[in-house]
Amino acid sequence: ACPDPLVVDPPVDVSLASGILYPGQYRGGDYKPHGGFRFDSNPTNEVSVVAPIDGYLVSASGYLEGGEVQYLLVFINDCGIMYKLDHLLTLAPKFAEIMGKIPTGGEGDSRTTNIDPKVYVAKGEVIATEIGFRNFQGRKNIGMDFGLYDLRSTNEASKDPAYAKEHKGEEEYSFNALCWLNNLTEPSKSTALSLPGVDNKGKISDYCN
Repeated sequence: ACPDPLVVDPPVDVSLASGILYPGQYRGGDYKPHGGFRFDSNPTNEVSVVAPIDGYLVSASGYLEGGEVQYLLVFINDCGIMYKLDHLLTLAPKFAEIMGKIPTGGEGDSRTTNIDPKVYVAKGEVIATEIGFRNFQGRKNIGMDFGLYDLRSTNEASKDPAYAKEHKGEEEYSFNALCWLNNLTEPSKSTALSLPGVDNKGKISDYCN
């Protein structure tokens, strides 16, 4: 059984973040059911990323973007909650070993490989120690993606026929994505909601009211 209401710890220290990427918006020409965190005030890419809930690593990819390797990891817990972390730069040893067995995709090729057998990850376990890009078009780009999905039911946005038509074929993520800011434990929830929405869409979101 899932906790009701569903609450999760943040995967990063929200008090250090400079802004939030809101889930459920177009960014960079693509629809993003996930959101993320920006750390524009950080002098380095060092940001500790931890598991927000107990779960299992079920799929992952390592791929090139701007010539740097980025890691994308997908986890699911026993009650049907999935979360996704992307733009991880340096993984903790346990996860680096796992990813060492998976071929690295080419530029922009983030197709995932199933992890078999799946790997248990405890809440609070360190997953990565650095995020983003050390040199992205001549500058540091310190941020990461975070998506939270409830696989037990579809979200309210997907019940709109226009949304369902527009995102046909994206159901796994777009129809189950949550406005995860509302699911964070306090005080991280209040901190996240008080931070600016970054990118050109700000706080406009199909999931967050």
